[in-house]
Amino acid sequence: FLIYQTSELTFAVATPKRWVNIFDETAITSWMSKNAEGAAQGFHALFLFGVNEGIVATAAARYSGTGENRTLLLLSKISTDGDENWNDHTGSRVSTNEAGTSISDANAAKRFPLRVLAHVEGHTVKDGTETPKEFGFVTEIESSEGLNQGLQILPLARNFSIAYTVAGESLNGYLAFATTAIVTENDKRFVVPFQAIKANGRIVSTVIHSENHKVALTLHNGASAEGCRDPAIAPWEGGKLLMVTPCDDGYRRVYEFTEDGRTWTEALGTLSRVWGNSLSRTGSGVRGDVVTASIEEKQVMLFTHPMQHRTGVNGVTDLLHLWLTDTKKHIFDIGPISEVDKAAGVSSLLYTNGKLFSLYESGASAARSLVFTSLTEELARIKQVMKIWEEVDKRVSQLCSSSGGNAASSNESCHTNTLTAGLVGYLAGNLSGSQWKDEYLGVNATIAKGEKTSANGVRFKGAAAGAHWPVGKQGPNQLYHFANYNFTLLATVTIHTIPKSHHGVPLMGMKLNGHTSTGLVELLYDNNQSWKVVYKNTATKTQERSWEPDTTQYQLALMLRNGKAALYVDGQPLLTENNGVQRDTMGEISHLYIGGLGSGTEVGENANDRDVTVSNVLLYNRPLSSFELMGPLSKQNTVQFVLTDSAVHSDDKKVMEHKNTKKNAFEKIHTADGSVYDHLSSVLLQLLFGLWIFAVL
Repeated sequence: FLIYQTSELTFAVATPKRWVNIFDETAITSWMSKNAEGAAQGFHALFLFGVNEGIVATAAARYSGTGENRTLLLLSKISTDGDENWNDHTGSRVSTNEAGTSISDANAAKRFPLRVLAHVEGHTVKDGTETPKEFGFVTEIESSEGLNQGLQILPLARNFSIAYTVAGESLNGYLAFATTAIVTENDKRFVVPFQAIKANGRIVSTVIHSENHKVALTLHNGASAEGCRDPAIAPWEGGKLLMVTPCDDGYRRVYEFTEDGRTWTEALGTLSRVWGNSLSRTGSGVRGDVVTASIEEKQVMLFTHPMQHRTGVNGVTDLLHLWLTDTKKHIFDIGPISEVDKAAGVSSLLYTNGKLFSLYESGASAARSLVFTSLTEELARIKQVMKIWEEVDKRVSQLCSSSGGNAASSNESCHTNTLTAGLVGYLAGNLSGSQWKDEYLGVNATIAKGEKTSANGVRFKGAAAGAHWPVGKQGPNQLYHFANYNFTLLATVTIHTIPKSHHGVPLMGMKLNGHTSTGLVELLYDNNQSWKVVYKNTATKTQERSWEPDTTQYQLALMLRNGKAALYVDGQPLLTENNGVQRDTMGEISHLYIGGLGSGTEVGENANDRDVTVSNVLLYNRPLSSFELMGPLSKQNTVQFVLTDSAVHSDDKKVMEHKNTKKNAFEKIHTADGSVYDHLSSVLLQLLFGLWIFAVL
C-alpha cells in the first residue's frame, strides 16, 4: 500500500498550449530498459497535484517481478508556467518490500493535503484463515529545496491489518489499484478508494479510512454493488464524501458516505446511474475523476469520464467529457476536452488557485500517452452555466413578491429554497423548432404539432400532438434517471374542446421502455367531461363530469414516490400511491409526456380530438408533500411574472452554441414523504399552483 503526499499551493499559470503530451508509454519502456529497470507493465496511475509554485504530473509504471516482489516506478514531470515547459524528474522507485517507520496520524496530519496519491498492491490474498495479513506502506512525496531538483519520497508508516469482511460479507482478497485518495478537512482522516474481491469472485468498490488518530486503515462498513470497480472519491458538504464507480451493468453508480464510515447510500435521487459506460449503456467502463471546487463562492463538483461518439457509419470513439453538477438537482455536460481524433481513457482533474487542468490517457493501448490540458474555456463556461442556474432560481423566487403585498409580507416561508428545492427542470416559453427548452439547461422536451401561445405555453392540436420529456429515452447519459424512483411533474393545462370519443384523449403520463411502450400511469379526458386514470394500458377509474372546456385551467400533478405512482388534479387525488402500481415491477421509464403522446403512434376515433394548452411545466426530483398538493387553486390571484434580466437567455444561447460547436468538432432535501415542506402556507400553495403569466421585457 503506497500513498504519496503533495501540497496544493498557489502558482502562476502562463497562457497554455491546448494539448501537451508529457508521458509516452513507448519512451518510458525504452528508458526503463536502458536503465536496467526491466520492462514496464503499463501505466497504473496518472494524477495532477499542485506543489509549491508548480504543477506536478505523475504516472506510475509497474515492473520487475510479480507477487510480493513487484515494484512501482513513480514518474513525475514538473511545470512552473502552466504547461509551456515540463521538466523531467528521475523515476522514484519504491518496492513493496521496503521498510517504513510508523508515525501517528496526529503528527502526520499536519502535512496532509486534501488529495494524496495511493497505490494498492493486490498480492494480499486470503490464505484460508480469517486472520488478516499485515501489508502496506504510507509514504509522502514532497519537493526538495529547489522545485527543479525533483521530489523525494519519505516513509510514514507500513504494515496495516485489514480484515477480510466488508458490509458483513466475506472477502477473498484485494485488487491492485492506483488512485487519488483524500484527507478530510474535519477529522484529518485518510480516505482511500479501495477494491475488494468477494468470496464469490466479484469485485466491489469501497474505501478504507483511518480511525482513532492512527495511520492504520480500516475498511468502511459499506460497499458498492457487485461489479463496480475503479472508484474515485471527493469530499462534499456536511462531512460527506461522494464515490463515483463504473459498474459492469453499464453505468456509473454514485454513493454518498460519511467520514467515520457509519453511513453508505446510493444517490439514486440525484447522480447515480446517470452516466452510461457506452452508447448502449453496457460494459464496465473505465475510471473517471471527480473533484470538489469552490467557484464563484459556490461548491460544485466536476467530473470526467470517456463518452462514446459515433464516427462514420459504424465507428465509435471515446472522447473525454467534463461534467458540472451541484449534486442536488442540476447536471450539465460542459463538453469534450480531449483531442477528437484520439481515443481517451482514464483521467485526472486539478482545480487550484482558480484554474482548472486535466491529465488523461490518450491513444491505443499499444502506444498510449498521457496528455495535459488547461481548461480555461471550460471554466468560463462553467461560470456561465452556474449563473444561469442562479438566475432561473431567482426568477422562480420572484413569484413570492410578484403577487402583491399579501404573500410576501404574510408568509416567511415564501423564498427561493422553498420554491426551487428539488426543482430540476422547467419548461416555460422558450421554444426552438421542435425543442421546448429547459430553462435550467438540462433536458429539453420534444414537441409535435404544438405552437407557442401568448400564455407562455404551447397549444397542441390533433393526433400525435404533445410533448415528451425523455428519461431512459435520452440515451447513454440519462440526467433524469431519478424519475425511476421519485419525482413530481406539474403542469397547467386548459382543455379547449370536448372530444367526441368516450375512450378518452391522453393528456399526461409516463411511458416505459420497450417496443410496446406500455403506459405505467396516464391521465385522459373524455366526451363526458370526465377524467380517466389508466395504468398498464387499462382504464381503472373515472370521475364523472369533472372538467370544463376552454374557460378553466387545471393543475395536473403526476408523481412517483418510492416507485409507486399517483395522480392529482388541483390537489385532489385521482390515484394515490396506496393503490397505484409499482414501477420497478414493470421496467424503467422511457419518457414523460404532457399535452399528448407527442408521437406518431396515436390512432383511433379520438386521434384528432385533442386541443389543449400546456404551460409552466415543472419537474421535481422529489415527491411533493400532501400539503403541497392539497388546497383549492386560486382563480383570482394570477401572478404577473416579469423577466428583468434579459441576459439570462443571452448566456443560455452562448453556452448552447459553444456546446454544439464542440459536439460538431468532435439545503439538500430528499425526504420520503416531503414532510419538511409541511410548513408551507396556503398562500404559498396558491403561488405554486396558481396561473403563472410571464411577460418578457
